[in-house]
Amino acid sequence: MIIISTNVLTQLHDLIKGSQSMQREVCALLFGKKSVNYQINEIEAIPNRARSSNRFHIGRDDYESCIKRHKRDLIGIFHTHLNGESSLSVADKQQIKKTKCLWLIGVCEKTIVKAYTFDEEKQDIISIQIPNQRC
Repeated sequence: MIIISTNVLTQLHDLIKGSQSMQREVCALLFGKKSVNYQINEIEAIPNRARSSNRFHIGRDDYESCIKRHKRDLIGIFHTHLNGESSLSVADKQQIKKTKCLWLIGVCEKTIVKAYTFDEEKQDIISIQIPNQRC
């Protein structure tokens, strides 16, 4: 399960709306802690160096400077899908398997967030519920 405050969820929804107005994918890093559940305490938007409507790229310098600013652990990555699809792209699936962290996908047409991660036991990508999300 994901524990996410209303404030952080509002920030994610704002990023989704910004993505719609710019017609470009946006991305952010997610900070908090993971034990049994994922607890997202902070997010920080980070530039999409791809400047694309259908893919994103986080630059190494942007990533490293963002990590240094936060005292909490990096637990995930957020990005938007402008096409209205909450399903993962092939590239998303590859990166989830590689990073094994939490991935949140912001669905622009519905202003909702979907969550995915890699389950070590099942050796597969799984969807995770976000309990306090308004659809």
